[in-house]
Formats: sequence, structure tokens, C-alpha cells
Amino acid sequence: MSEPSQYDRIGELYEQVKDLPMGIAERATLLSALPDPRDRRVLDVGCGTGAYSRMFRRMGARQVLGVDPAREMLAYAREAEEREPLGISYEAHDGTAMAKLGDFDLVAAIWPLGHLGDRESYDRMVANLAANLVPGGHLVAVVPNPETDWDRLADYPGYGLSVTKTEDTGECQGCYVRVHGDPPFEFTGYIWPPGVFEESCAAAGLTGLRRHPVVIPESELAERGPEFWATLRANPMFAVFTARRAEG
Repeated sequence: MSEPSQYDRIGELYEQVKDLPMGIAERATLLSALPDPRDRRVLDVGCGTGAYSRMFRRMGARQVLGVDPAREMLAYAREAEEREPLGISYEAHDGTAMAKLGDFDLVAAIWPLGHLGDRESYDRMVANLAANLVPGGHLVAVVPNPETDWDRLADYPGYGLSVTKTEDTGECQGCYVRVHGDPPFEFTGYIWPPGVFEESCAAAGLTGLRRHPVVIPESELAERGPEFWATLRANPMFAVFTARRAEG
């Protein structure tokens, strides 16, 4: 049996991230970029506790398959499916070693690339994401912001996170993230420099790559004020991209 990952240890605590200011902005930006999932087949790679898998299904996706290597995360997702059956399937797969699981109209990769610290694994995961798309199908990905300004992260605890540098691998910058939830928890990840995601997508046959601007819900702007969100807008910890698999 393999050693438990940091996400097995976090388990359902990770669900808290979606309700923090950082998670609210991430979700709004993703929704603004997301191709219409209605009547589409969706593969959610790195689904974690299934929060976005459930969202895709509620938005009208015909089929949703969520995959993740962390079994505790999947256990929470499956328990949620038992409590409120939506017809979502969950399977244990590592995106770096994932075979072709089907022909999907939309593949979502929300943060799994941020957990990879070597370029070979990074390129392999992007290739596997593309391989599961039908020709003309869409990829939507959330990755750590390649242009993160580390000098401007002092205000991030107000958005629910503290982020500090760890090791520089020579290819990417390691980071330590503390989530100020109840209770707090921590995990590590990697921020890749500008151009890496674009290069991997091109090599995998993905076209029309676009980075989408940060979106803050109008209700949040009204409640907290635009000043509260200014630092996150100027220096988001996430970047949302879409691309398509080439036709033919």
C-alpha cells in the first residue's frame, strides 16, 4: 500500500477552501471561463472532495467522472454522493499515470498541476488531460499564478491563506500554504514560471489557449468593498486557462 499523501491527511478539511475569499474568487473566475457543461461529458481530474464535480452535474452535465489519487478525498466525495445522489462516479487515478478513461467533451484540471515538482510529470499530466478530450473538446485548468508577486502576499491572510516559499527546484518554486480554516491546515505545492503551461499544452495538441481575468462576484464587491479585493485582483494566487483539443 502506498504512503498516504498530504491530501489523505487533510481529507474533508480541504472543502473549507471553497468558502474562503480566495475560493470565492477562484470559483467565480472559473465559472466565467467555463464552457457550457449542459449535456456534456465531464472528467474532473484532481477532483478532491468533489465540490466542482457536483457543481458540473448541477449545471446540467450529462456525465461526470471525478478522479483523484487521494483516497480520503474520494471517500468524502463518495459520502456526499450517497447523501445526495447526483449520478457522479469517482475513481482513484493519478493524473500523471492516468490512462484514457473515455471520450469527454470537457476536462477540468483544478489545481492538480500545482502539486507537481518536475517537468516530466507536468508534461505527462497535460498530455493525459488532452488524450481524454474528444476532438474540439475543451480543457479548463486552474494553476498557481505563474506571475505571483511574492512581495505582495502579506495581505493574503485576509483572503484565507498564508503562502511562503520553500525550495527552488531549479525548474519551479516550491511553496507552503497554510489555510486559515477551522481548524487550520497546511499543504505544499509548486509554482511554475510563465510559459510552461502554454508549452505543455502546445505539445499535447491543445490550441486556442486563453488566460481569463479574475472575477469577483457582485455580491462580494457590495459586501466587502472593492478595496478589500484590490490585492487579490492585482496578484491572484491562481490563473484560470481554457484550451481546446485540435479538430481531426
